[in-house]
Amino acid sequence: EPGELRVERFFAELAESRLAAELQITNSSDPPHVKLSISDMSVYLPGIIDLLTLEGREAAGAVRPRIFDDSDFDLSGLASFDMALSATGEVIGIDSPIFDSLKLGMDLTQGHLLLNHFLGTTTKGKFSLKGDWNVAGAGAPEMAMDLDVDRISLGSLLHRTEIADWLRDAPMSGTVKGHLKGMSPADLAASFTGQVNLSVGPGEIDQSVIDWLGGDLISTIYNTMNPFAKTTPYSQLLCAEARLPFVDGVSQFEKKMALETKRVALMASGRIDLGQENIDLSLASTPKEGFGPTLGGSLIRLKGRLDDPNVSLDAWGASKKAISVGTSILTGGVSSLLEAIFDRISKETNLCQVVSGTPVSQ
Repeated sequence: EPGELRVERFFAELAESRLAAELQITNSSDPPHVKLSISDMSVYLPGIIDLLTLEGREAAGAVRPRIFDDSDFDLSGLASFDMALSATGEVIGIDSPIFDSLKLGMDLTQGHLLLNHFLGTTTKGKFSLKGDWNVAGAGAPEMAMDLDVDRISLGSLLHRTEIADWLRDAPMSGTVKGHLKGMSPADLAASFTGQVNLSVGPGEIDQSVIDWLGGDLISTIYNTMNPFAKTTPYSQLLCAEARLPFVDGVSQFEKKMALETKRVALMASGRIDLGQENIDLSLASTPKEGFGPTLGGSLIRLKGRLDDPNVSLDAWGASKKAISVGTSILTGGVSSLLEAIFDRISKETNLCQVVSGTPVSQ
């Protein structure tokens, strides 16, 4: 038809990804309007990532790159046409699907990108994302996002994306809602203002992770003094909770993160700065079998880059422990040692419920 180009069926392959789609371009409107319907899409994520980062690979001896890239997206061309996009398909990782299925609906009007729906299923759970982003229109490049997660297995997702293998199962539900501004990942992260609410259910966590956080200090002492004590590579994860408010990329919070295993509970307070890409948390650990420290006295400090923080003993907490250990050794016995180091805490205390605001049953 005059002023219109229609391709009823075409196929494309790139970096081991493929799609089948229909395309319609209408030139009679101003700006031109593009309608793209992708009916069969399989995205091989490792190949796409390799393609996008081919020119930006880190050279030997180069400065460690940022977690959030500070290079602006070049999306100015999106102001020259309007578009309606729909897609269904899957996203594949190295050896398994990352998203078993997904469905996308998006409109681009005068440089303003409206994500009507982005629905997906993965690891026996599902997610939905809505949002809008002024990528090339008049005014500031502002974005709004609304993410809902429903019982996605965090352990399986970390494995599928090759991020980590220290967690099994652990269904995750929650929301991430907020506003951002900018045209680079770094600017978007540094401007995030909103709320992150996440709840993680039962699973198994590698015991070395708990040990790394210092959360199993008492068990370590006990196992050292009792060589016949049983040790297991994985601890039973009972729950984890996060209720984090962000303003301009920074979350300053007190007792808004918690993790509980069968043997130990951790409560966190501190600061997360997405713009500076660093973290500074105080962790109070409470062994659930025996004795534990009062939550008011943090013993472990987690500080440094978001992707590689350092763990150290809190100086004041360590001093109190050294004094208690010495006193206990002088006055006699393992039982006295444990009592001298830590204050008794109620075994019924549920830190996840404290963080989530759920009433704790008595």
